[in-house]
Order: sequence, then structure tokens, then C-alpha cells
Amino acid sequence: MSANKPTILIVEDEVTRRDFFREIFEPLFGRDWPVFAENALEGIAKIRRSQYDIIFLDHDLGPDEALSGTDVAACVYRSCNQGSSFFVHSMNPGGSARMVSILRDMGCRVVECAYCTPGFGQRAIEFVQQV
Repeated sequence: MSANKPTILIVEDEVTRRDFFREIFEPLFGRDWPVFAENALEGIAKIRRSQYDIIFLDHDLGPDEALSGTDVAACVYRSCNQGSSFFVHSMNPGGSARMVSILRDMGCRVVECAYCTPGFGQRAIEFVQQV
């Protein structure tokens, strides 16, 4: 974590959800924080290129996307992000379970909380503040 400001990657294809994350994190970290990936390929590229303290991960990353959040989770194994903390926010229960399993098998710290869960925003903020 750099100067009390964690490095955060959010892998999310939905514009409204990215806007929601900006809204809840801007008061804590400023306008240009965190980093976003809008699809699995972009998420994989960013994970391979940079290290993050926290990665928020969705599973279903667009209707035409050949890759999913499961592929993003699997790429962590060969990256510098094995020590990252993960917040899996997918509303797809099966996909979410696969990602959580992959990440926990690697020894990663993982919290699972679907985007639609009441109090989701507060849980996301608390997760970031605990890392």
C-alpha cells in the first residue's frame, strides 16, 4: 500500500457499477482512483503488468466476452498479485464460487459479496479500509 492509499483494480464491464465504485471510493482516495478494467482481457493485462493491493472481480464480463472473471482469477497464479486481497462481487453464484475457489487455492485473501447484497457499498469500503 502506498502512503495509506491502496492500489486497487476493479474488473467490471457494467458502466453503472463502475460509476458506483467511483462514487464510493472518490471521497476516500480522490477522483483518479482506482484503476478499472472493462473486460477480462484488459483485467488480465493489468494484472500481468502491475501489482495491486486489492482486486475487485466480477465474473460475467460482457455478452460477447469469450473470457470471464474465472480466467482473470486464474491468471493471478503467474503474476505478482498472489499476495493481493480479492473482493468477488459477481451476481453469478456459480461463477463467483469458481473464482473464490481458484483464489483461495492460491492462498489469497478473498471476500465474496454480490453487488446486489444490501449494504454492498459499505462492505466494499470496509474491506478496502482493512487492507
